[in-house]
Amino acid sequence: MIFTKFFVISCMNSSAPMIPFLRSVAMEIVSLYGSDLHDFCFVLPGKRATLFLNKYLSEIIRIRAGRQAMRRERPMMMTLAEFTEKLAGKRTGSALELIFTLFKAWKTVSAKNTDFEKFRSWADTILSDFNEIDLHGVKADDIFRNIAIHNEISTDYLNNEQRNVIAKYFGVHRLDTDTSKMWMHFQSGSDTQQRYLELWELLSPLYHAFIEALDSEEFTYQGNLCLKACDSLERNGIGALPARHIVIVGLDMLSASQLRLLSLLRDLPPHSSGAPV
Repeated sequence: MIFTKFFVISCMNSSAPMIPFLRSVAMEIVSLYGSDLHDFCFVLPGKRATLFLNKYLSEIIRIRAGRQAMRRERPMMMTLAEFTEKLAGKRTGSALELIFTLFKAWKTVSAKNTDFEKFRSWADTILSDFNEIDLHGVKADDIFRNIAIHNEISTDYLNNEQRNVIAKYFGVHRLDTDTSKMWMHFQSGSDTQQRYLELWELLSPLYHAFIEALDSEEFTYQGNLCLKACDSLERNGIGALPARHIVIVGLDMLSASQLRLLSLLRDLPPHSSGAPV
Protein backbone atom coordinates (compact mmCIF):
# COMPACT_ATOMS: atom_id res chain seq x y z
CA MET A 1 0.00 0.00 0.00
CA ILE A 2 1.29 3.45 -0.93
CA PHE A 3 0.19 6.40 1.10
CA THR A 4 1.20 10.04 1.15
CA LYS A 5 0.37 12.91 3.45
CA PHE A 6 0.96 16.58 2.82
CA PHE A 7 1.29 19.20 5.53
CA VAL A 8 1.71 22.96 5.38
CA ILE A 9 3.09 24.31 8.64
CA SER A 10 3.57 28.06 8.59
CA CYS A 11 2.66 28.92 12.17
CA MET A 12 1.69 26.98 15.25
CA ASN A 13 0.13 27.87 18.57
CA SER A 14 2.05 26.64 21.56
CA SER A 15 1.44 26.62 25.28
CA ALA A 16 5.09 27.66 25.63
CA PRO A 17 5.48 30.68 23.34
CA MET A 18 9.25 30.90 23.89
CA ILE A 19 9.82 27.52 22.23
CA PRO A 20 11.52 28.05 18.84
CA PHE A 21 9.18 27.53 15.91
CA LEU A 22 11.15 24.62 14.42
CA ARG A 23 11.33 22.90 17.79
CA SER A 24 7.54 23.23 18.02
CA VAL A 25 7.27 21.61 14.59
CA ALA A 26 9.55 18.76 15.65
CA MET A 27 7.56 18.19 18.86
CA GLU A 28 4.27 18.11 16.93
CA ILE A 29 5.54 15.70 14.28
CA VAL A 30 7.00 13.26 16.81
CA SER A 31 3.84 13.51 18.91
CA LEU A 32 1.67 12.62 15.92
CA TYR A 33 3.86 10.08 14.10
CA GLY A 34 6.32 8.73 16.61
CA SER A 35 10.07 8.39 16.26
CA ASP A 36 10.19 6.41 13.02
CA LEU A 37 10.34 9.16 10.40
CA HIS A 38 12.48 7.39 7.80
CA ASP A 39 9.81 7.82 5.11
CA PHE A 40 9.31 11.54 5.71
CA CYS A 41 10.67 14.42 3.63
CA PHE A 42 10.75 17.88 5.20
CA VAL A 43 10.88 20.87 2.84
CA LEU A 44 12.12 24.14 4.33
CA PRO A 45 13.16 27.59 3.08
CA GLY A 46 16.94 27.12 3.42
CA LYS A 47 19.85 25.02 4.63
CA ARG A 48 20.00 26.68 8.04
CA ALA A 49 16.39 25.71 8.74
CA THR A 50 17.04 22.08 7.72
CA LEU A 51 19.98 21.87 10.13
CA PHE A 52 17.97 23.19 13.07
CA LEU A 53 14.91 21.02 12.39
CA ASN A 54 17.11 17.94 12.09
CA LYS A 55 18.78 18.86 15.40
CA TYR A 56 15.46 19.31 17.19
CA LEU A 57 14.01 16.08 15.80
CA SER A 58 17.10 14.15 16.89
CA GLU A 59 16.95 15.60 20.40
CA ILE A 60 13.23 14.89 20.87
CA ILE A 61 13.41 11.38 19.41
CA ARG A 62 16.45 10.57 21.57
CA ILE A 63 14.55 11.61 24.69
CA ARG A 64 11.47 9.56 23.75
CA ALA A 65 13.07 6.48 22.23
CA GLY A 66 16.44 6.36 23.98
CA ARG A 67 19.46 4.60 22.48
CA GLN A 68 17.35 2.75 19.92
CA ALA A 69 16.60 6.07 18.23
CA MET A 70 20.24 6.35 17.16
CA ARG A 71 19.80 3.31 14.89
CA ARG A 72 16.79 4.70 13.07
CA GLU A 73 17.13 6.11 9.58
CA ARG A 74 16.79 9.88 9.56
CA PRO A 75 14.12 11.69 7.52
CA MET A 76 15.05 13.54 4.35
CA MET A 77 15.66 17.27 4.70
CA MET A 78 15.48 19.50 1.61
CA THR A 79 15.34 23.15 0.78
CA LEU A 80 12.52 24.19 -1.52
CA ALA A 81 15.08 24.56 -4.33
CA GLU A 82 16.39 21.01 -3.77
CA PHE A 83 12.85 19.62 -3.61
CA THR A 84 12.02 21.35 -6.89
CA GLU A 85 15.16 19.92 -8.51
CA LYS A 86 14.20 16.45 -7.28
CA LEU A 87 10.74 16.66 -8.81
CA ALA A 88 12.00 18.21 -12.05
CA GLY A 89 14.80 15.69 -12.52
CA LYS A 90 17.28 18.47 -13.28
CA ARG A 91 19.72 20.62 -11.34
CA THR A 92 20.15 24.37 -11.26
CA GLY A 93 22.68 25.34 -13.89
CA SER A 94 25.69 27.54 -13.21
CA ALA A 95 25.76 31.05 -14.64
CA LEU A 96 28.26 30.06 -17.34
CA GLU A 97 26.31 26.93 -18.33
CA LEU A 98 23.15 28.96 -18.77
CA ILE A 99 24.87 31.79 -20.66
CA PHE A 100 26.60 29.40 -23.09
CA THR A 101 23.31 27.57 -23.71
CA LEU A 102 21.51 30.89 -24.20
CA PHE A 103 24.19 31.98 -26.68
CA LYS A 104 23.73 28.77 -28.69
CA ALA A 105 19.99 29.44 -28.76
CA TRP A 106 20.63 33.04 -29.80
CA LYS A 107 22.63 31.90 -32.83
CA THR A 108 19.66 29.82 -33.98
CA VAL A 109 17.26 32.76 -33.99
CA SER A 110 19.53 35.64 -35.03
CA ALA A 111 20.98 35.92 -38.50
CA LYS A 112 23.72 38.24 -37.26
CA ASN A 113 27.15 37.11 -36.15
CA THR A 114 27.13 38.35 -32.56
CA ASP A 115 30.36 38.42 -30.58
CA PHE A 116 30.12 36.30 -27.41
CA GLU A 117 31.69 38.90 -25.14
CA LYS A 118 29.19 41.49 -26.31
CA PHE A 119 26.35 39.01 -25.92
CA ARG A 120 27.46 38.06 -22.43
CA SER A 121 27.19 41.66 -21.23
CA TRP A 122 23.38 41.60 -21.59
CA ALA A 123 22.77 37.85 -21.30
CA ASP A 124 22.36 38.13 -17.53
CA THR A 125 19.46 40.53 -18.01
CA ILE A 126 17.75 38.17 -20.48
CA LEU A 127 18.23 35.19 -18.15
CA SER A 128 16.76 37.19 -15.27
CA ASP A 129 13.77 38.17 -17.41
CA PHE A 130 13.16 34.58 -18.53
CA ASN A 131 13.39 33.39 -14.92
CA GLU A 132 10.87 36.00 -13.75
CA ILE A 133 8.49 35.04 -16.54
CA ASP A 134 8.47 31.39 -15.47
CA LEU A 135 8.33 32.12 -11.74
CA HIS A 136 5.30 34.35 -12.23
CA GLY A 137 3.60 31.79 -14.45
CA VAL A 138 3.03 34.05 -17.44
CA LYS A 139 3.40 33.21 -21.12
CA ALA A 140 6.54 34.49 -22.79
CA ASP A 141 4.67 35.29 -25.99
CA ASP A 142 2.35 37.60 -24.04
CA ILE A 143 5.30 39.46 -22.55
CA PHE A 144 7.55 39.67 -25.59
CA ARG A 145 4.78 40.59 -27.98
CA ASN A 146 5.34 42.29 -31.30
CA ILE A 147 6.29 45.88 -30.51
CA ALA A 148 6.19 47.24 -34.01
CA ILE A 149 3.68 49.82 -32.75
CA HIS A 150 6.27 52.09 -31.21
CA ASN A 151 4.02 54.07 -28.90
CA GLU A 152 3.32 50.94 -26.84
CA ILE A 153 6.83 51.24 -25.44
CA SER A 154 7.41 53.51 -22.47
CA THR A 155 10.75 54.12 -20.86
CA ASP A 156 8.92 53.98 -17.53
CA TYR A 157 9.32 50.20 -17.83
CA LEU A 158 13.11 50.39 -17.83
CA ASN A 159 15.20 49.90 -14.71
CA ASN A 160 18.67 51.39 -14.31
CA GLU A 161 20.39 48.28 -15.62
CA GLN A 162 18.27 48.30 -18.78
CA ARG A 163 18.91 52.01 -19.25
CA ASN A 164 22.65 51.36 -19.03
CA VAL A 165 22.42 48.63 -21.66
CA ILE A 166 20.57 50.99 -24.00
CA ALA A 167 23.14 53.72 -23.38
CA LYS A 168 26.04 51.37 -24.06
CA TYR A 169 24.79 49.58 -27.15
CA PHE A 170 22.31 51.99 -28.71
CA GLY A 171 23.99 55.31 -27.99
CA VAL A 172 21.03 56.79 -26.08
CA HIS A 173 21.96 58.44 -22.79
CA ARG A 174 18.87 60.52 -21.97
CA LEU A 175 15.54 58.75 -21.97
CA ASP A 176 12.26 60.64 -21.83
CA THR A 177 9.48 59.06 -19.78
CA ASP A 178 6.83 60.44 -22.14
CA THR A 179 5.66 57.45 -24.19
CA SER A 180 4.90 59.60 -27.24
CA LYS A 181 8.51 60.81 -27.28
CA MET A 182 10.12 57.41 -26.80
CA TRP A 183 11.30 56.96 -30.37
CA MET A 184 12.34 60.59 -30.78
CA HIS A 185 15.56 59.52 -29.08
CA PHE A 186 16.34 57.59 -32.24
CA GLN A 187 16.53 58.97 -35.75
CA SER A 188 13.63 57.67 -37.78
CA GLY A 189 14.63 54.55 -39.67
CA SER A 190 18.09 54.64 -38.11
CA ASP A 191 20.23 51.58 -37.59
CA THR A 192 19.98 52.13 -33.82
CA GLN A 193 16.19 52.00 -33.87
CA GLN A 194 16.22 48.93 -36.09
CA ARG A 195 18.67 47.08 -33.84
CA TYR A 196 16.61 47.86 -30.77
CA LEU A 197 13.41 46.60 -32.39
CA GLU A 198 15.12 43.48 -33.69
CA LEU A 199 16.42 42.66 -30.23
CA TRP A 200 12.95 42.89 -28.67
CA GLU A 201 11.28 41.00 -31.48
CA LEU A 202 13.76 38.12 -31.06
CA LEU A 203 13.13 37.68 -27.34
CA SER A 204 10.08 35.45 -27.76
CA PRO A 205 11.70 33.05 -30.28
CA LEU A 206 14.88 33.17 -28.18
CA TYR A 207 12.93 32.09 -25.11
CA HIS A 208 11.47 29.07 -26.93
CA ALA A 209 14.82 28.16 -28.50
CA PHE A 210 16.47 28.40 -25.08
CA ILE A 211 13.87 26.14 -23.45
CA GLU A 212 14.28 23.62 -26.27
CA ALA A 213 18.07 23.66 -25.84
CA LEU A 214 17.74 23.15 -22.08
CA ASP A 215 15.48 20.14 -22.59
CA SER A 216 18.51 18.19 -23.79
CA GLU A 217 20.66 19.29 -20.84
CA GLU A 218 20.77 18.04 -17.26
CA PHE A 219 20.45 21.57 -15.92
CA THR A 220 18.13 24.55 -16.23
CA TYR A 221 17.24 27.73 -14.30
CA GLN A 222 15.04 28.17 -11.23
CA GLY A 223 11.85 29.31 -12.94
CA ASN A 224 11.97 26.52 -15.50
CA LEU A 225 12.72 24.00 -12.74
CA CYS A 226 9.51 25.01 -11.02
CA LEU A 227 7.47 24.56 -14.20
CA LYS A 228 9.02 21.14 -14.80
CA ALA A 229 8.33 20.13 -11.20
CA CYS A 230 4.67 21.04 -11.67
CA ASP A 231 4.53 19.07 -14.92
CA SER A 232 6.10 16.06 -13.17
CA LEU A 233 3.47 16.13 -10.42
CA GLU A 234 0.65 16.43 -12.94
CA ARG A 235 1.98 13.49 -14.96
CA ASN A 236 3.19 11.15 -12.25
CA GLY A 237 1.22 12.11 -9.15
CA ILE A 238 2.67 10.77 -5.90
CA GLY A 239 5.05 8.63 -7.96
CA ALA A 240 7.13 11.77 -8.43
CA LEU A 241 7.59 12.32 -4.68
CA PRO A 242 10.85 11.35 -2.91
CA ALA A 243 9.06 10.01 0.20
CA ARG A 244 5.65 8.80 1.38
CA HIS A 245 5.14 11.79 3.65
CA ILE A 246 5.96 15.34 2.56
CA VAL A 247 6.05 18.05 5.24
CA ILE A 248 6.27 21.66 4.06
CA VAL A 249 7.55 23.95 6.82
CA GLY A 250 7.72 27.71 7.09
CA LEU A 251 7.64 28.79 3.45
CA ASP A 252 6.64 32.35 2.55
CA MET A 253 7.14 34.96 -0.17
CA LEU A 254 6.42 32.39 -2.86
CA SER A 255 6.10 33.06 -6.58
CA ALA A 256 3.01 32.13 -8.58
CA SER A 257 4.70 28.99 -9.94
CA GLN A 258 5.85 27.91 -6.48
CA LEU A 259 2.32 28.41 -5.15
CA ARG A 260 1.02 26.28 -8.01
CA LEU A 261 3.51 23.56 -7.05
CA LEU A 262 2.30 23.55 -3.45
CA SER A 263 -1.33 23.53 -4.60
CA LEU A 264 -0.64 20.46 -6.75
CA LEU A 265 0.96 18.75 -3.75
CA ARG A 266 -1.98 19.64 -1.54
CA ASP A 267 -4.49 18.26 -4.02
CA LEU A 268 -2.73 14.95 -4.68
CA PRO A 269 -5.17 12.13 -3.88
CA PRO A 270 -3.99 9.26 -1.64
CA HIS A 271 -3.25 6.17 -3.72
CA SER A 272 -3.35 2.53 -2.80
CA SER A 273 -3.05 -0.70 -4.70
CA GLY A 274 -6.75 -1.27 -5.08
CA ALA A 275 -7.53 -0.88 -1.37
CA PRO A 276 -8.79 2.22 0.39
CA VAL A 277 -6.31 4.09 2.57
